[in-house]
Amino acid sequence: MKVLAPWQTAWPAGAALLVLLAALLAARRHLVLPRRDRLAAAALVALALAVRLAWVPAWSAHLYDGHEAEYWDLFRGLRAPTRGGTVLYPAVQWFWWGLGRVLPADPRLPVLLAAPRNPAQAWVAATAMALVVATRLDAALLGLPVLGVALLGLRRQGAAAWARAWLPAGAVALVLAGLAAWPLVWPGEVPGAGERALSFAINAGFLAPFAPFDRPAGLALVGLGAALAFRRWPAATLALVPPVALDHLVLATFDDYGERHALVALPGIAWALAAGGASLAARRRWPAALWSAAILAVLGRGLVEMRARYYAPEERFAAVLAAPPYAALPRLPLDAARDGCGWVAEDPRVARDPPVSHFNLLDPDEERRLRGRDGCLRWCLDVQDYRWSSRSVRDRALRLAHLFAVRPAAVVEEPASGYACLVVELGPRRVGPGKGSDERVDDRHPPLP
Repeated sequence: MKVLAPWQTAWPAGAALLVLLAALLAARRHLVLPRRDRLAAAALVALALAVRLAWVPAWSAHLYDGHEAEYWDLFRGLRAPTRGGTVLYPAVQWFWWGLGRVLPADPRLPVLLAAPRNPAQAWVAATAMALVVATRLDAALLGLPVLGVALLGLRRQGAAAWARAWLPAGAVALVLAGLAAWPLVWPGEVPGAGERALSFAINAGFLAPFAPFDRPAGLALVGLGAALAFRRWPAATLALVPPVALDHLVLATFDDYGERHALVALPGIAWALAAGGASLAARRRWPAALWSAAILAVLGRGLVEMRARYYAPEERFAAVLAAPPYAALPRLPLDAARDGCGWVAEDPRVARDPPVSHFNLLDPDEERRLRGRDGCLRWCLDVQDYRWSSRSVRDRALRLAHLFAVRPAAVVEEPASGYACLVVELGPRRVGPGKGSDERVDDRHPPLP
């Protein structure tokens, strides 16, 4: 089978980019905000950058990890673009490789860079959609709210005018998106293929990817916001909010479902929160003020937690385990912690040979084979499972807590390197195929860090 050259898999993204730039030029007068709105938007962008770069703190503590490290090597010129796939996207490879040719290899630069009424706007939306698919395959689901917003103009414009505006642009977007997606899955298959039903059974009730809106207060805000928005703008709400649930159900079929996949639901969540507040503000000011305060409280709690976990080093995690409530747990040597039990750990300092990862526990049959005598199975929860990182390992750790009854039992320390892990006993499976019982986490035990 002939291997495609790198440029042959990236050109659809380049074509979409050229059409997008032309469409932006044609639609520029329709995309300009009033001066007051421009100032408000600039203030919001400045605030978002300050939070993203300083508070989180991405500007000073970012690490290039996992697949992200490979893109960083492309930016620095340490590797050349390849034909790519669903791990290293062709379009993203060329993007970072090209930027690296004209920008200095400062590790802070990529962090900073990463942060429709008419036919021209239709072309902007359609070609932007194709470009998004070229840089992230699961982002194709953004086409659902885009289609919904496009259909809002059907009644106002009339079928003939609407068709002239949207159908040509939509057809080009579908062709370019298909051409961009094809090399990502050929030769090969979409990640997670063959385990869709099993993954869905596990992930359908797994809401952690929507953090900080996965907790009761956050879910209540989004739900109430959607109801308020529907009363005033029913068509727009129906176009933007239902895709949130549909995105979740589709992406739950992926075995590594996490926060990075739930990003496609942000337009619907943002609409529910913003339009809900606007609906309250149309009546009285004080309910809208309370609404804004509630949103800031939920977001603030998530940002505080993210700041503490942002690429946290091993020393910080060891300090967490040395403080209550984990200080009261017994300290065990490695041999005693895993003696006679199944052992889930990937770090070479504590893993068995071969290592066992979170993924080895998704299949009930494989899980049963891994359990030791008396069904004992232990997980070595370490800094990779605790901290926020671009690899999203914490999503996998949270999935284990969703999948099994868990009980923190001890702490393993490796004094020579400063490594430490929390030994967590994995009880019966609680959700999905192979569910053993309805056992729940005992509140008397310390929670997972």
